[in-house]
Amino acid sequence: MTNTDPLEQIYVRTEQVEGEERAILAELILPFAGVNPETGDVYFKSIADELLNAKQKILVYLLCRLALASKPDTSFSKYVSPKEIEVAIRLPGGTVRPKLSQLVSEDKVVVKSGEGYVVPASYLNQIRSKKLLPIE
Repeated sequence: MTNTDPLEQIYVRTEQVEGEERAILAELILPFAGVNPETGDVYFKSIADELLNAKQKILVYLLCRLALASKPDTSFSKYVSPKEIEVAIRLPGGTVRPKLSQLVSEDKVVVKSGEGYVVPASYLNQIRSKKLLPIE
């Protein structure tokens, strides 16, 4: 006889990408970018430059970092500083910071003091359903 707590079924781990969320994350990233799991480098596909505005490109980058951090036995953090984003996607700070603020105010991204910006796993379905990225 096992003593399993029935409440275990209702707990949601919003910080972990599990089950369907992993498929949604891949669906959101795949049309626009690829990630090197060893270096953590994000490579935008040429179509990303044609279809994505700066805010969407930042969002895709943050999704890529969430994917990297969700890989088992990884050392990559899902939290990203504005400076990291500037360097990675080659946008000036005067563009990145206001766009990050917009994403936070729109409840698409959260900022954790001292750690950086992140897309919580619990936001993935909302990002897909609100069609924030031009995915068919």
